[in-house]
Amino acid sequence: MVQFLSIKPSSKAIFRDSIKPLDLAKDNFELPNKVFFTYNFFNFETTKTDSCVLEKPKESQSNNQSLAYGIPYYLVREAYLKSGTDAKEPIFKYEVDPSLKGQQEQHKALAQYFFNKSLTIDIWDADSLLLFGSVKVPLRDLLRQGKQVSTVMKEFDIIDGQYMRSKGGLQVLLKNVGKPTAQEMPHSGFSPSKTGTMTGGFTTGKKKVKSKTKVNLPEHFKTTSIMHHFDGEEITNPDQRKQERISRYKLAAIQTNTNALMTNDEFEKERSKRELREISNFRDTKKLNMLKTSLNN
Repeated sequence: MVQFLSIKPSSKAIFRDSIKPLDLAKDNFELPNKVFFTYNFFNFETTKTDSCVLEKPKESQSNNQSLAYGIPYYLVREAYLKSGTDAKEPIFKYEVDPSLKGQQEQHKALAQYFFNKSLTIDIWDADSLLLFGSVKVPLRDLLRQGKQVSTVMKEFDIIDGQYMRSKGGLQVLLKNVGKPTAQEMPHSGFSPSKTGTMTGGFTTGKKKVKSKTKVNLPEHFKTTSIMHHFDGEEITNPDQRKQERISRYKLAAIQTNTNALMTNDEFEKERSKRELREISNFRDTKKLNMLKTSLNN
């Protein structure tokens, strides 16, 4: 997530509406009334933001040459000021999901991007469409390193590349938020989403990638699993692995939720019924497979 908070102008800044003759000859510069930003994040397309108005701080009531130096001018989306219904803050979210088809290595590429790269943000005058300045944001502090959330909120110098001077600072908030894995979901209370996910400005459906790595069943699951025909085996068949994951999820839900609603006898009866159904289904499937094999031979 990238959020633009405010611009803190330097002492040489002058609002366009209050410029007097010869002001700009004193090494001063115009401070735009509104700006927009462009940047390239990771492997997403170039982001161009909406126009944002520089909202005067309450401490600065006058509209003269002297600005409130050292006080941030908050960035408010122009669309919000016109309608009052759109989001007020300029916030932009991006999602990298390695479970999507063809993106299995994207989380590694993103970590390398954070470690090695910086985010260059260009700030444009929304009225004149001239470049006001640029900001370079190092991204290494966004590496989560096992944490659920990593946050960076700092002020970065706005550099005028033409005159090689600082025009002030841009305050930015960046967040890198991790998502729970499938194994963590039953315990953390998260549930899989059935809808599309906003990714870099467009909606895309999710498709989970089947893992082909062998799964060694944990000891406690071997004694409690309702899938008896998988006991003590290493599962390599993708369909069996899928069924096993479903069984684990159901068992966890039964153990955490059903115990609170049933007595021990009722719970054992229900589990026995499920076990009998699973065994019966397995026998029917095995018979059908044996019959097909016999006919083929």
